[in-house]
Amino acid sequence: MMFGCNTANVEPQAGSAPPEKTANFAQNQKNTKSVLDAIAQLEGRFTAMQEQVLNVRSQSARQLEQLQSLQLQLNLLSQELKGSVRQDGNDDAESEVNIQDELALLLDQMARMAGDVSMQVQDGNFRFVSCYTQAGQWILIRYDRFSGESWLADQGQWLPLQEVGEQPASVYEISLERADSDSKGFVAARLDRQTGQTWWLKQNSWQRLQ
Repeated sequence: MMFGCNTANVEPQAGSAPPEKTANFAQNQKNTKSVLDAIAQLEGRFTAMQEQVLNVRSQSARQLEQLQSLQLQLNLLSQELKGSVRQDGNDDAESEVNIQDELALLLDQMARMAGDVSMQVQDGNFRFVSCYTQAGQWILIRYDRFSGESWLADQGQWLPLQEVGEQPASVYEISLERADSDSKGFVAARLDRQTGQTWWLKQNSWQRLQ
């Protein structure tokens, strides 16, 4: 047999990979490409979500900060995955599983974020509360539930209610009740639903309760 090989000048190919290893490498490359495609789609969704948040008047800074944090994680994950592809192609199975787990976690976080933004856009920023005083006067207060800004209806116009200090972006709620013993004929209170901070309305100014 050796005489026949030598006669035909047949030499074994040096460095040829076993078929099983070649198949594993091809499968890893295919899996990596699918993950990279998913990351590219996520980046596109992040851009769309940022544009949607910018259209929301309040809480945009907070939402954008959270989106930027998620986008940073996504970019780091993408770089890590691309770095592993640049290596000799022998992707570690455990590393690939970890990357896929991180990707799934980012997807969950982005889904929750998208739901919050969607609810904010669909539900709107503004609310109003109203009551009648003993004298029959209709009291109407309009407020932005994310910025805390509020206005009192006065002779066909909206009179801004004054603030003592700046209000952080949060989720606010205003309560308005008739009060016969009060000089205004009504009482109003505002609640920050995230921190529990509370204000009461003195004339046309919100006073913080300590």
